[in-house]
Amino acid sequence: MISSIHIKGYRGFRDFRMENLCRVNLLVGANNAGKTSALEALYLLASQANRRAFVQVLLRRGEVKYGRNSDYTRRHTEVDASHLFHGHECHPNTGFEILAQNQTPKKSLSVKVSEFNRDQSFVVNPHGDDRFDPQFVLNIEGYPKPQTTHIPIDISGGFLADSRDMRSYETTETCASRVTFFTKNSLGPAELIRAWDSIVLTEHEEYVHESLRILDPDIVRIAPQSSVSSWRGESNKSGFLVRHNAFKNPIPIGSMGDGIWQLLSLAVAMSQCRNGMLLVDDINTVMHYKILPHMWKMILDASRHLNVQVFASTYCSDCVSALAQHGHSSPLADTPDGFALQRIESDRGVATSYRPIEMRIALDRLLEMR
Repeated sequence: MISSIHIKGYRGFRDFRMENLCRVNLLVGANNAGKTSALEALYLLASQANRRAFVQVLLRRGEVKYGRNSDYTRRHTEVDASHLFHGHECHPNTGFEILAQNQTPKKSLSVKVSEFNRDQSFVVNPHGDDRFDPQFVLNIEGYPKPQTTHIPIDISGGFLADSRDMRSYETTETCASRVTFFTKNSLGPAELIRAWDSIVLTEHEEYVHESLRILDPDIVRIAPQSSVSSWRGESNKSGFLVRHNAFKNPIPIGSMGDGIWQLLSLAVAMSQCRNGMLLVDDINTVMHYKILPHMWKMILDASRHLNVQVFASTYCSDCVSALAQHGHSSPLADTPDGFALQRIESDRGVATSYRPIEMRIALDRLLEMR
């Protein structure tokens, strides 16, 4: 479990720390303060910097290359790695570092741009595009050893991504940990059905059903409606049927509202990354404020039961208040196995950390923690 993280040169972070991290961590701050960037840094680190992780963080922000010659059509999307660096520039000696202090062992990641040497032995062009002309290379080092050690890039920072790199929802399993990172737009039916297949007929399936009953106690069970391939390109609320006490026949999950889909996504993701890390951007999306305390109870209980460290972001005061309420009831609330709030400010090098007792005091005195 990560107890602190130090980020240097990644996106808007020139030199930034988050300390006193716990089992469950809620990141708050103004727009453009760096909440999503902090989650991305954790994702790159926990996934051992595999190529797919780099592609996903760039695609989520739409950081792709456009404006090529009209007679030059690539078979693969070209992402723009220059935006990973502070200042959005890519030239030799540009780089970033991420260092996490764990109980055991430390984790680290270092990415640095250097001139491309055509005598280097790694694969230059895995996609067979002869017109891709690398001028620089991303050299990737760290501990545990990164899965990707070199990514050739062109003079402006671009490199090619294929369809396997572009899945919007992915659980990355490494020798170090499992990590899942999703946003409000990243869970489609195909990805969720694929994840469901890994927990069906296990204890985790019933855990998901119990989580959904937070919103509706009459839910009996859910099941995939069709194969993965049938749901590619469909809406984000399809692919599952719900057995409900109030209805004779199963109904599509999309008939039950966005809250059910969000809880389903969270519960399945928690099961997928047991003994690892879950990263959630805008965790309170589509949740009514009365449901938020129940959502946090589910996350707090599951994180300990499944040994998952959770990092989530929010802009919502109701979401912060709902988490703070559990400081009264949980004996582990004020321990590293409990939860903490981290306020990120763009002009400060260290996040302000609030433990549960401090969160309760701030709420009682109507002090703003976001």
